[in-house]
Amino acid sequence: MALIFDSDQEKAYTINCNSVITAGAGSGKTSVLTERFLWLLHHRKAQVDEILTLTFTRRAAAEMYERIYHRLKGAGESHSGRELERFDRAQISTLDSFCSQIVRSSCHLFGLPENFDLNEESIKKLAEETSFNFLLAHLEDPALSELITIMGFERVQHNILSDIAVNHLHLGANFDFMDMYARQQDLLIKKSIQLPAQWENLKAQLSTLEHPGKVLAENKEELKRLDSLKSLLIEERYNELAQLLGGLSLSKRGGDKSEVILQMKDIVDQLRETAGLLIEVGTLLANRHILKSFLSLLESFQAEYDREKRKRALLDFSDLSQLAVAALLKNKALRNYYKKKFRYIMIDEFQDNNQLQKELLYLLAEKEDLLGEGIPQAQDLEEDKLFFVGDEKQSIYRFRGADVSVFKGLSGELAAQSREPAVALNTNYRSEPGLIAFFNRIFRNIMGDAVFDFEADFQELRACNRK
Repeated sequence: MALIFDSDQEKAYTINCNSVITAGAGSGKTSVLTERFLWLLHHRKAQVDEILTLTFTRRAAAEMYERIYHRLKGAGESHSGRELERFDRAQISTLDSFCSQIVRSSCHLFGLPENFDLNEESIKKLAEETSFNFLLAHLEDPALSELITIMGFERVQHNILSDIAVNHLHLGANFDFMDMYARQQDLLIKKSIQLPAQWENLKAQLSTLEHPGKVLAENKEELKRLDSLKSLLIEERYNELAQLLGGLSLSKRGGDKSEVILQMKDIVDQLRETAGLLIEVGTLLANRHILKSFLSLLESFQAEYDREKRKRALLDFSDLSQLAVAALLKNKALRNYYKKKFRYIMIDEFQDNNQLQKELLYLLAEKEDLLGEGIPQAQDLEEDKLFFVGDEKQSIYRFRGADVSVFKGLSGELAAQSREPAVALNTNYRSEPGLIAFFNRIFRNIMGDAVFDFEADFQELRACNRK
């Protein structure tokens, strides 16, 4: 039985340019991806082994494989029969599996054996072991010794070295610690310059409260201390600044739940956020001699951790993505092979915060007559090769820190290049209309229109018309 698609879905699967399809849960995105694959086959645009289909999970890859296979089997056309015969050559897999395929064919570039092991738990153990041995070997270093005195051996090992190793030190990418330090310092200083004005604004808010006299009287001494903020910043007396803010304690008058107290609580929370930032500025700058020396030492730690990973042939999934991108950049013959092998690329559940995924896919979609030195720009891509499906509300709550800047940037780049607006699948085929209306009310309040690039715009869902 033929499937019936709404106008947005049909526009999505028949689109003839690089595109990003925004599709939430229940919008029929798996059916659209399946139909897109079949549409490419039926219109003789590609054969089954010329379409690279990437998903986030093995389960999704298996489901996609089954759906496409059974749709082809039920089509009954001679062309479908031929594609069915070669269907075992179809590349429908997870992105991690595809990256592994690229890296295993390029191991010689990175000093790795082809039988390297992917094991997240073993990586964590290696990070702990390497950080422990590194600390023991460098105990005489003045900066490290001072840091251990301040924080303790175990905290430096677990909370700094091991954490940095697991989350930031990936094969194929050298982390520039001194550059990170310089950028972080610049960012904090820029923010701190704005803080005196923010403090004056908060004081102005205090004066507008219903009973400001009592509120101000209760916190007279604390507010007086905060008035010295500006002079401490100007004079770079960061230790005093940290001490001042570390002892900040504003009264909210216990269990009083009046509107005045709720407003006061909000202002106190803002002050605490400001205090936290200034403590960070003060700590960074007051201890810059230790930090700069320690960050320089981290260059050696990075090299040692890198050596141990290669020696044990042990990788994590972040290593895979990093090395896959590095392999395509270094080995132009390999990049050319994949560019010619796959005429179309479909990506399900594009991960909204992963710049490496975007770089990998841009390399694969680069125009055939180009082989640039770096990551291609949108104008360097084949015009109709990429078909992304994702949901910028995937990590739906803004307060959880969801970063959708990569997804939004990708959507904007491709739409600008093709001059076609991004397609949104807004009709929900799972939820009842009443539930949809509830979701729309809730999410409109939570998300609204994005203020920053890393926030998701709210797109109202539509319930399908069940007749």
